[in-house]
Amino acid sequence: MEIAGVTAMKKTVLTGLAAIGSLLLFGIRKQQTRARYPQIKTTLMKPAALARVEGAAHRCLMSVIVPVWIAAGLLDYIWHRRTKIVTTSGPRESVLHLIMLAEGGPIILGPLLLEVNAGVLALMYAAYFAHQATAMWDVDSTVAKRLIPPDEQHVHGFLEGIPFCVTALYTVIHWDQFLSLLGFNDEVPRFDFHQKEPRVPVRDAIIMTAAVGAFDVLPHMEEFWRCWQAERRGLVGKATPECAPILFGQTSLSTRRDY
Repeated sequence: MEIAGVTAMKKTVLTGLAAIGSLLLFGIRKQQTRARYPQIKTTLMKPAALARVEGAAHRCLMSVIVPVWIAAGLLDYIWHRRTKIVTTSGPRESVLHLIMLAEGGPIILGPLLLEVNAGVLALMYAAYFAHQATAMWDVDSTVAKRLIPPDEQHVHGFLEGIPFCVTALYTVIHWDQFLSLLGFNDEVPRFDFHQKEPRVPVRDAIIMTAAVGAFDVLPHMEEFWRCWQAERRGLVGKATPECAPILFGQTSLSTRRDY
């Protein structure tokens, strides 16, 4: 059990270091570019072909990817209720869910609101690795307190996979800027943030904000409120299945029972 716990912690730490590395890469390469090209213009005319591809990516993001992600978040909240998060893992797990919602923001909002360049890609990768590290921490610290059934794990697959897919999609579209971020080609990496042109329609922004707020943010805030109230009443951990700590940690080998 102790070995499994150490392995889980290593995964989380390594993924977290990747997030920090992405931010360091952003800062270092930005300073290098400014020093080498002090007078270069950071905005470029967008080719028509690139604009068409970005338009298609935007429509896919708004009509397919974001709705699926929102639905997966709502299903995850429902599974938390069914497996009694309030009286098992409590507010500690619920806080991690709110953190992951915040970490997902740059991955979606970055390419929707800003012209994607090396800087935006670096921030998307930092947010992705931070989200993945938090997801690993979430599951590894929860399984000993609350059973996570297979169907909830399938939902987790969407919640973890979609940020990678979005980041990979815009990496492919802006491949030259991605390579320039790593220093693998001669293109100048661009790091300044500029509003996307054409701008996201106000209607799309309102619909997405309302949907995320209504189906993901508010439910998970309500979940945290219930968990916090339960902790104040001393109810957290009351419904944890007896087998969970034995199977997944927080119990020494000498105190394990035979089943």
